[in-house]
Amino acid sequence: FEKYVAAKREIVRALERSPKKKRILVANEEIPESREFLAARVSQAIGFRTQELQKLETTDEKVSFDYQHTSVVVPLPGVFNALNALAAMKLCEAFGVSLADAAEALGSLSLIPGRVERIDVGQDFMVIVDYAHTPDSLAALYGAFPNHRKICVLGNTGGGRDAWKRAEMGRIAEKECDEVILTNEDPYDEDPRAIVQAMARAMARAPRIIMDRRGAIHSALARAKKDTVVLISGKGTDPFIMGSHGTKIPWSDAAVAREELEKVLSEKKKTTPAKIVL
Repeated sequence: FEKYVAAKREIVRALERSPKKKRILVANEEIPESREFLAARVSQAIGFRTQELQKLETTDEKVSFDYQHTSVVVPLPGVFNALNALAAMKLCEAFGVSLADAAEALGSLSLIPGRVERIDVGQDFMVIVDYAHTPDSLAALYGAFPNHRKICVLGNTGGGRDAWKRAEMGRIAEKECDEVILTNEDPYDEDPRAIVQAMARAMARAPRIIMDRRGAIHSALARAKKDTVVLISGKGTDPFIMGSHGTKIPWSDAAVAREELEKVLSEKKKTTPAKIVL
């Protein structure tokens, strides 16, 4: 995390050194590490915070709020997406774009592959693929679906790095999800089972462990019922699972989820008893 903050700080320093007259910085006031950036030597430093989101409402498909008497509807769920939209609107304001134009643009956003991407082949439950690969982003993803039973499929992106977050992500999944399935993600040269076990050790409630990622996704989908959301996180649109010695397995969480959904629905049709009306 310290390296992440240091990388952000380098961006701020680059902005400070820029010869351009208009140097604008927008940062979240609620995060101590980013709040300090607002003291940067720039022409305009703008903070934003959750309290500025008036009439905030979120559903499974969208989030809406009012800002400065302007109504905004973003076709993405979760408070975190409202905050992202607020940051964008504040930057637009600084560049002279009207709030009405900014709100209209946000309302017509195209859904972004791998970012709260909904997979639908006609099932009666939700399936979401998301890139979430840090504790904060994982908690935000889970928090976007408060009224559903959650089956969560996750691993831990990047073997050989960021070992600190494994236990934390395991704890978040245990707290937020009704069922947790731990699986392989991008082990690189590290033992993939050791990565998963590091997450499992932090969890008081034992998770299911299915190392084959396709098998883990299939199992989650097969266990889902109405009012369930299956959340598949960590890969997003990453096109490969990265293995040892530079090996790469072609991959798509969205494509695999769609394929396995078709199988699950087909299996359910075969096992559904025929109804005889007399």
